[in-house]
Amino acid sequence: MFKIGEHEVICKTPVPKRKIPSIVPSLEYEWKIIKDGKVLKSGRGKSHSYVLNFMKIMKLLMLSTATEELTDTGGNAVTVADTDLGAVNVLGAEGDDNKGVLFGTGTTGFDITDCRLASKIAHGDGDNLLHYNATSVGDIDTSVSGKIRLPIQRSAVNNGSVDINVNEVGLVVSITIGGTDYYFLIARDVLSSTITVPAGATLSWTYYIVTTY
Repeated sequence: MFKIGEHEVICKTPVPKRKIPSIVPSLEYEWKIIKDGKVLKSGRGKSHSYVLNFMKIMKLLMLSTATEELTDTGGNAVTVADTDLGAVNVLGAEGDDNKGVLFGTGTTGFDITDCRLASKIAHGDGDNLLHYNATSVGDIDTSVSGKIRLPIQRSAVNNGSVDINVNEVGLVVSITIGGTDYYFLIARDVLSSTITVPAGATLSWTYYIVTTY
């Protein structure tokens, strides 16, 4: 029996919340500005900027005998079948500014229907150009607890005589259909702060496709 003013306290062992793995890939990135072997500036962030093309490619991966209409970097509608995905990659070679990690000066806000950078910086060795080195895809990385990461890396050198301001970054894949290469933007990041690449410096950028557990 309890006296007036007394009450019973029931203690229960808390049930731990179950952590649900995320199988939907997100994007993270890291970047560095390097000149004369020294890192002048660096940063990292989390991207939320997959575009509609990406989800359509994901749908094709999950279905058979299916097609989706994607928009290429020229703004053209292209019908892509699941059987075409055996010839998809991001491996832009040195000098190839059609696919892989690409940089731009545009500041137009992100839209889910984006199919190209607003103002891509072209490959070259003069003013307002970047010398694109090859895009590479690294090994699957499980070294960070709770994450599985796939790195996609590219560096670009400012061989001109003036600074270049990078405001947007994109990831473009190529798909070969009937012997012709088509290029599709799958992610675009509009940066919150401009990255300035001085003359003679290199911008190194790594995208990480990430799932968590």
